[in-house]
Amino acid sequence: MRHLRQSYIALLLILILGATGCAGHKAVHADHADGQARAAVQDLLDAYANGPMMAFADQISQDFLPLRADFLNQVDTAKSIDQAVQFEFFVNQVLMKNQTMAVTVSWNKKAQTSAGQTMDQGRTEFVFHAENGLWKLSQTRGDNPF
Repeated sequence: MRHLRQSYIALLLILILGATGCAGHKAVHADHADGQARAAVQDLLDAYANGPMMAFADQISQDFLPLRADFLNQVDTAKSIDQAVQFEFFVNQVLMKNQTMAVTVSWNKKAQTSAGQTMDQGRTEFVFHAENGLWKLSQTRGDNPF
């Protein structure tokens, strides 16, 4: 029941963010929002590419949807395959309201695996929530960069 309520709240939040973004409402100055968005995404991707799994897990909200543990297990499996990773990303859109920030990015990923070098690209929406002054990932949609 809690999972259903969280999913409903997340859907409602995304609809509200989309509506306020389309109406031109901005909670903060655009340059400031873009800077925060870029930093939040960069920190997340750097934690995956360069840090131990614990550093990446610290970037993920305890309220991550759908299930934090499943997401972290999937990322841990991918991280064990990717021996060296480089990300390049471009921020396409930032919607910010109160303590929530939705960031849509296009990304390119190069990874070295035991089978050789792989290249991938995609488009992902990261939804962050401010927790104790830090942006924590609370949901992703679209292509999986991990």
